[in-house]
Amino acid sequence: MDTVATGLSFPEGPVFDVEGNLYVVEIAAGRVAKMAPDGTTTRFADTGGGPNGMALGPAGQLWVANSGGLDWGEVVERPGFVKVPRIEQVHRDGTVSVLSVEADGRPLQGPNDVVVDREGGLWFTDPGGPNSDIVTPRGRVCWASPDGRDVRVVASGYQYPNGLALRADDGELIVDETGSGRLWIHDVRGPGSLGERRPFAEMPEGYLPDGMCLDASGRVLVAGCGGAGIVVFDEGGKQLDRLEFSTAEAGLVTNVAFRPGQAEIYVTIGRAVEGTVVRLPWDEQGAPLPGWTAQLA
Repeated sequence: MDTVATGLSFPEGPVFDVEGNLYVVEIAAGRVAKMAPDGTTTRFADTGGGPNGMALGPAGQLWVANSGGLDWGEVVERPGFVKVPRIEQVHRDGTVSVLSVEADGRPLQGPNDVVVDREGGLWFTDPGGPNSDIVTPRGRVCWASPDGRDVRVVASGYQYPNGLALRADDGELIVDETGSGRLWIHDVRGPGSLGERRPFAEMPEGYLPDGMCLDASGRVLVAGCGGAGIVVFDEGGKQLDRLEFSTAEAGLVTNVAFRPGQAEIYVTIGRAVEGTVVRLPWDEQGAPLPGWTAQLA
């Protein structure tokens, strides 16, 4: 295991562009960091609030799920700071624009993670409350059109929905639920439309699911933020493996992503001051994602 970057303010949402640059959000600092292939880390964009999940669209759009601001367990208002949960785009020059602050005409409650389908539609989780309450079933899954004109709630009743993954040619959406430690799956019926959820997998004791990704054979890699490791499931939801991270004892394993065209995974370990990104070999490449062949928009 190699350390790629350190000194980050609670990193999450790892995303690669076609040029091999790695982007991560820094939740505690309200910004996006960029790590070049040569290892140089720079401040790329200032989003404010609490940027959490991030995804790359098919045309190279960099999307961020921004909770509006967190204080490690509680949503807070700070002097001079207005909490506005939102979905936003970070552009190639580092500027930031807001796609939406609402779903079905009502304010978002704290977007957490986001994935993008091949048509550019955004699927994102909106847990519905502070991190101190992850068991009340008020969390939602939402969908947004790429232009932000249509943003709707597509599933509800989740106990703090967190990470997302699309599979089966965008025909299925996996949602993990931090409050219960379970993973669920929906059939995707079309843009902004899901079937009923059904059980997919359950995390081992002590492991709460966070971000996730898929490899080329369909295995599901889930960051276990409670147990400091990665839990691996097969296509049917059977647990295959568990990778434990001794380096994460003082932090949280928050997310995992593949580098395009390489058999290696990148894992974010959240600490408020000394957050890190580490790299590990894998036995195959990751499942291709929209945007891996596009320039950052």
